[in-house]
Amino acid sequence: NIDYNRPLYLHQEKAIRNINFGRGAIITTGTGSGKTECFLYPILNDILKSIEEGNNEIGIRAIFLYPMNALVNDQIDRFRSILSKYPKISYGFYTGDTDEKETNTLREKLKEINGVEIPQKERLKNWKFVVLDEAHTYNGALGIELSMLMRRLTSLANIKPNFILTSATLGEKGKSEKDIVEFAKKLTSTNFEEKD
Repeated sequence: NIDYNRPLYLHQEKAIRNINFGRGAIITTGTGSGKTECFLYPILNDILKSIEEGNNEIGIRAIFLYPMNALVNDQIDRFRSILSKYPKISYGFYTGDTDEKETNTLREKLKEINGVEIPQKERLKNWKFVVLDEAHTYNGALGIELSMLMRRLTSLANIKPNFILTSATLGEKGKSEKDIVEFAKKLTSTNFEEKD
């Protein structure tokens, strides 16, 4: 459950401001400190604002990547609870455990909601966000592979999306900022600064 009356932590406020200003963000803070709120609130706000302004175009607006099925499963109920209040936003979850039948059912459900089949390029027309949760796990060969896949995918978009990285163990405040920024730049092929 979300406590809407609880004030934001400073790191949440800074991340939300960064994302609202159209910048990427690197959120590195301890487990259970509200990293999800740092990106979920501004992303939902952006999507809802766009819809209110008349942009009801169908397609992907945000992609959330989790390195393990357990992390996805941990977030599903939370996302469903929040998104149930916003029926204009359709969403889906895919993991290594999602079988072909479930995938086809979800595709049909999204097609039914949207009413039409959308060409691939058009699906990415309004894509603005990529969230890489537990970003520290994308190192070595996995990091190189993900970076290449992200470059290929973002090359299909009209505008390169903003990347948001989260981690509880990416570095230490006052010591690791330059290394974290370099890591984020290499992983996403996007420009980050220490203020991000």
